[in-house]
Amino acid sequence: RHLRIIPSDMTFSGNGECLSARGSSLPGLIHHQCNQTDEKQLLSPAEIPSDIWALHVKADERSHDFHKAYSSYCGTSGALTNLDFGQIFVGDANHITTKCKFAPLVNFGSFVDTEIVRDKTSSNWPNWYKMLADNPVECESGEALTAFKLDSGKQKYKFECSKIGGLGSCFDYYSAQVEVPHFHEAKAYWEKPMRMLQANCGENSVLGGFHFEFSEGGRWQRIRYKCCKAGGAPVTMDPRGQVPDLVSPFDGVFCPNQLDA
Repeated sequence: RHLRIIPSDMTFSGNGECLSARGSSLPGLIHHQCNQTDEKQLLSPAEIPSDIWALHVKADERSHDFHKAYSSYCGTSGALTNLDFGQIFVGDANHITTKCKFAPLVNFGSFVDTEIVRDKTSSNWPNWYKMLADNPVECESGEALTAFKLDSGKQKYKFECSKIGGLGSCFDYYSAQVEVPHFHEAKAYWEKPMRMLQANCGENSVLGGFHFEFSEGGRWQRIRYKCCKAGGAPVTMDPRGQVPDLVSPFDGVFCPNQLDA
């Protein structure tokens, strides 16, 4: 059906403007002069919520995200979808792959301290693998990670989980299993393996937490992490009455008063 845009002055002179699909491979909507013969203007009401979501994603430029050595923050209406361990734990600011994606943030959370201790001025990191394994980062149901950083004053890592509207099902995933030459505090042993670890939830999910796992006997490390679907918030179309100018004189409920001749 045609979806006509209601003018701000509520007048409907001429053909007016109607919503139109952008194309088979392009999400979202645009508006053109109403044309009954334009197939792109024949929209299914069931597809409107996903099209509106696509407009929000397109309008979201993620200009307020902040990624630097040892820290990542998502700006307003965003949550982490990829966490780069090389950036966060090694302090590599040259090849950052940490990303945030648009998510309808309902309420910012508060930072929570972990017991992961790190002195970034030292090349040694005692018991790094045990601290990471003993301190899983977990968000509550309906929440996702929106920040992870090293508090240099406390020399501890902390994280922030925030409430996300319309968050879907969550699933556990595993990163690639990375070989560790020796579980030792010297940076030469843990720097390269740490750079190879990423918790990547892809385009349509956000990060709900992660847990570092390792095997001293097998000499490997990996991440088990949780991704929650965030490809669109629930949207309803709530009728709020009729616009008289759009109602045909032939629409309505009629009762017969006599039989035809």
